[in-house]
Amino acid sequence: MGTRTAHRASSSSSSFSSKQHWMYDVFLSFRGEDTRNSFTGHLYMALREAGINAFFDDNELSREEYITAKLVTAIQGSRISVIVFSRRYAESSWCLDELVKIMECRTTLGQTVMPIFYDIDPSDVREQRGSFAQAFEKHEENLLLGRDNKVVRWRAALIEAANLSGWDLRNTADGYEAKFIREIIEGISRWLLMNETISSVVDYAVGLNSRVQDLSNYLDVGSDDVRIVGILGMGGIGKTTLARAIYNQFYHSFEGKSFLLNVRETAKKPNGLKRMQEQILSDILKPTKIGRVDINVLKTRLRCRRVLIIIDDVDHKDQLNALATNRDSFGPGSRIIITTRDKHLLELFQVDKIYHAQEMNEEEALELFSWHAFKNNRPNAGYFKLSKCVVAYCGGLPLALEVLGSFLFRRSTREWKSTLDKLRKIPAGDIQKQLKISFDGLSDDKERDIFLDISCFFIGMNRNYVTQILDGCGFFPEIGLSVLIERCLITVSEENKLMMHDLLRDMGREIVYEESLNDPRNCSRLWHSEDVTDVLKNESGTEEIQGVTLNLLRSEKATFSTHAFTNMKKLRLLKLNYVELTGEYKYLSRKLRWLCWHGFPLKIIPNDFDQQNLVAMDLRYSNLRHVWKDSEGWNSSGGGGLYLPGNDIPEWFTYVNEGDEVSFEVPQVSGCNLKALTVCTVYKCLQEDKSKLYISIFVTNHSNCTSFLVQPTYPYTTISHEVIWQGHLSNKDFNLEGGDFIEVCVAFGSGHTVKKIGVSLLWDKFIYDTDSFIECKSVPYAYFLRDDEDDDEEYDEDDDDGPRHPYLHRASKINGPALCAAWPVDGQTEPEIFIGISRISSYFSFKELLE
Repeated sequence: MGTRTAHRASSSSSSFSSKQHWMYDVFLSFRGEDTRNSFTGHLYMALREAGINAFFDDNELSREEYITAKLVTAIQGSRISVIVFSRRYAESSWCLDELVKIMECRTTLGQTVMPIFYDIDPSDVREQRGSFAQAFEKHEENLLLGRDNKVVRWRAALIEAANLSGWDLRNTADGYEAKFIREIIEGISRWLLMNETISSVVDYAVGLNSRVQDLSNYLDVGSDDVRIVGILGMGGIGKTTLARAIYNQFYHSFEGKSFLLNVRETAKKPNGLKRMQEQILSDILKPTKIGRVDINVLKTRLRCRRVLIIIDDVDHKDQLNALATNRDSFGPGSRIIITTRDKHLLELFQVDKIYHAQEMNEEEALELFSWHAFKNNRPNAGYFKLSKCVVAYCGGLPLALEVLGSFLFRRSTREWKSTLDKLRKIPAGDIQKQLKISFDGLSDDKERDIFLDISCFFIGMNRNYVTQILDGCGFFPEIGLSVLIERCLITVSEENKLMMHDLLRDMGREIVYEESLNDPRNCSRLWHSEDVTDVLKNESGTEEIQGVTLNLLRSEKATFSTHAFTNMKKLRLLKLNYVELTGEYKYLSRKLRWLCWHGFPLKIIPNDFDQQNLVAMDLRYSNLRHVWKDSEGWNSSGGGGLYLPGNDIPEWFTYVNEGDEVSFEVPQVSGCNLKALTVCTVYKCLQEDKSKLYISIFVTNHSNCTSFLVQPTYPYTTISHEVIWQGHLSNKDFNLEGGDFIEVCVAFGSGHTVKKIGVSLLWDKFIYDTDSFIECKSVPYAYFLRDDEDDDEEYDEDDDDGPRHPYLHRASKINGPALCAAWPVDGQTEPEIFIGISRISSYFSFKELLE
């Protein structure tokens, strides 16, 4: 707005907040003796000539001790207060009182304040130096040596005003007052134009100004390129409101304009797309006769015109193809704005920029809610805590704030409390209806199941871990989660956790509730503790139940019978933290994919716990010391294996060794084919590390000089006590046969130690399906040296000890024998697995190889 940098916005919110009747556009505050008949007088006349309604107090008589009610009313009724700071401004207690009132209106009414520094340094005003310091010395003498609160308020108001963006005569227009005034008039005019268009969009435009400014930077109106910008966000977040504000602000800069509202719904109607094509041509070409309308006519008629087109609420690529065609269809300088809940659509259409519509921050949300609930910018007395609760429930979603604020208007505190209690159980219908549009738009049941599983069970959990579980359920989560993210139904945090807006969570759970109203036994998912306790206690579960979670605290332990699960034949997901089950475990569904049981009460998993389809099991904080004592019935590990608390290898593992490696010879078994290796390792975390860490397993066949690197798909969770990892590795890649000499080594990230490793062989008489087993990648042959004492010696390429390989180089030691790995020499192509590994004197670390 001027040449001086702003320390913060000139109004307390990013735009004035309500559609009230303003008496004046501008209130001029000044010291009359300094500038009434000079600068400020000239500024006032220039404002009037520009059609700006300004209040100018031309009373030259001596003023009263306090500012009059007339002035207070004028200040409160003005959109903008312009303060002309002059050298002797601070000498007037009247001016300082007026300033305090102006800054109060900035806070309470969202009024905009614009300071002008007329022949005075802004820092003198801010820090009360020079003539301002002299003025305050006199004020303090007259007002009890500065102990009066009035002086404190004056100083605070000066500091606040001087920190705002404004104009400084000394740094503007080369000091020429006429040019200086012209710049001020242009700046005020621009502000009024922009905020007039914003205020015409919604009744309470809280936070809209800053968002308009951010999106304006994306648009760069005035450049000659054709630019397509998408506004992306969940339902109710204000995409259409923002698009309308942009449209109102910039439409006059284009030769033609068109705003297509609610494209998603209109496209469903007969000839809906054709009618919207006609609307575009009619809006832009006005009375010109159009005749037949199709996509080619649209391209031809708009190719040479600079146009602004808003395409609101798009949910299918056919709509964009019909209405936005491509950027070559519009004239230079055109701008196309698309609002949608689907990021993939915008990427498919190759938009230039995607603006992510943001939720309101807490301050903005409280202000918007207050305008609707109290017709003021802050809650009424006695309602502040209740208002904060409602705002927290809404989570910064403008739609929810407006709906609930309007509903609670003029209701008693008792009604407010009752409403909050109801919302915790039954979401507001108007809000849910809008949010459910995105859910209904999902293309298949798998995506819907993923959304419902997350909303009921997996919010705040690691994306990779949840992917493993959902993959085991056959839901294709890699693409499914991507679709949910693109549709703004879920987000992923910086810590790689799945997150969801509280209102979307409630919407998902309400969908599940509606499967069987008033009877949770027939719902597909149970998460409410009272419902779960009732079903388990009365053993009333049904075949409809797919997921159950009962998340008790350690002090809340409960006991149920395993018979309660007899009829839950479709149960996939089970969380029973600090729950004790009595009876036989054979009653648990064989379709179980995820078991989370913190505080598992047994020391050993019983033999009748036959869960061949389990892909993820979390038994933290339990008494478990052994896994399956003498059973090989667990045959599915998914892509990441199982992580369990424990300190020893199960007894059924054939080959066991201390440390991180084990060697064995594959036995000859007549009439059987080797299907897989089951690897188990006991490790311990020595330090807290929340980064994503992967297990790496190196399998070497010394008999045929082949090597494989195996990394489970999903990273493990760091926990402080000893942990068992157990996973199946398919033999279809290793192709191990009887008589082969095999070496298996396992490694974790830094800060971990491997205590023990075991391997068991799975033959086809025990296992048939290996499709879900962990895959591996072939790497150049690597082997472990047998002589630990020679680990630090220079490697002799002429040494004939051990098997030879043409690409053999020395590697460093990892918690045991050194690893010799191969890479090409003599200019041959380097395998991908070794790309990026640093080479120093032909050495590289095993840790680098695994990373």
